[in-house]
Amino acid sequence: MSIILFEGMDGTGKSTLVKAVAEALDVAGKTARIQAFPSKDGPIGQFIREAIFTGEVEVDERAMLPLMVADALDFDKKIGQWNQDFDFVLLDRHSIISAWAYQLGTHTPSAVAAIASPTLFENLPSSIFILDAPEEVVTARLAARGEKANPLYEKGIEYTRMLRSRYMAVQSIFASNAPMMMLDATKPTDLLAEIIVESLLKQACHSAVAGLA
Repeated sequence: MSIILFEGMDGTGKSTLVKAVAEALDVAGKTARIQAFPSKDGPIGQFIREAIFTGEVEVDERAMLPLMVADALDFDKKIGQWNQDFDFVLLDRHSIISAWAYQLGTHTPSAVAAIASPTLFENLPSSIFILDAPEEVVTARLAARGEKANPLYEKGIEYTRMLRSRYMAVQSIFASNAPMMMLDATKPTDLLAEIIVESLLKQACHSAVAGLA
């Protein structure tokens, strides 16, 4: 039973990879539950998605940090229950790391550290995978979607370059909280899923052996 967090900029293929990992775990005989943030089935997450993805709701960018944390907290106990019911809970983004990448330009580091502190949550990831790709690749992928650009978080290649640097720095901030692996998001999704599942199964095996000792 493990909670696994997948992070990375929009356009790195994170959600596609999470689904591929869940499918590969199923083939390996393991059960997995996916939870995306902002949540699609929570009232706070739905509000955030309306603000971010539809533009139908106008929200001051400063309000996004507490909203993101509130959405994750709203699901914290559910994640703990799923962790008992499934072999793996796969988190597609979470405010404890997304906040550092997306909110540092709006809030001070001390404010982000206080509002998005891991100590607020009862159920934290046991492993973290961060997808990384050159800003040119990410920008091209977002443009290829043919969707209206998100005015809050799609602000051109310089902004994407800054986001990438923040995600690279996250490893030094959260490395003590859980094992963390940076992944090359330009590689095929199936290959990345294979690497991740192999890593997760090894960790599960080691944990089982340790439990018998």
